[in-house]
Amino acid sequence: MKKIILLLVALLIAATLMVSCGSADRPSNNPEDTAPEITKDPLGGSVRTEAPATEDNSTKEPAYTDFPKKEIPKEADYDYYYTFKAPTGNPRDIVMDYMLKMAKVEWTPAVTWTTTWKGTAEFKVNLTYEAGKTYYGVPYSNTRAPLSEFELFLDNGSFTPNSPYYEELIGNHCSSSMTM
Repeated sequence: MKKIILLLVALLIAATLMVSCGSADRPSNNPEDTAPEITKDPLGGSVRTEAPATEDNSTKEPAYTDFPKKEIPKEADYDYYYTFKAPTGNPRDIVMDYMLKMAKVEWTPAVTWTTTWKGTAEFKVNLTYEAGKTYYGVPYSNTRAPLSEFELFLDNGSFTPNSPYYEELIGNHCSSSMTM
């Protein structure tokens, strides 16, 4: 009895596989049938929409023919004006030095909190920072804050988080830290 049931199940599976591998879209090999359809309708049963007709713009110039040129700000236009000098030296060394500064900044949370993801995401963030414990490096978050911005939130080495959410907490993550 068991062998018959197994045989029937195997035949059912085989029949299912054969049917699912077939296709009604294949052209027939029977010469009596009409010629197989060569071109398929790319839109299928969908509806094609077109933009409403507008006035003739052929005589008007396009709004942008190229990216707009950026002008250097003028000191007279601002209450405070400062030109930041780019660091000089080997670019790799400059980046490495800055990343080490970000990694070595020392801070202590003023309160205990857990950084979590505000919305839905493919990965979960669940990092707990304990009050009174010493941490190094800017907090892991998606705000892409440079070291100087994070240091604005330090009060004698104590950090009070502005938000528990990964998307809002002052800090940065691996790729944004390299951009800094």
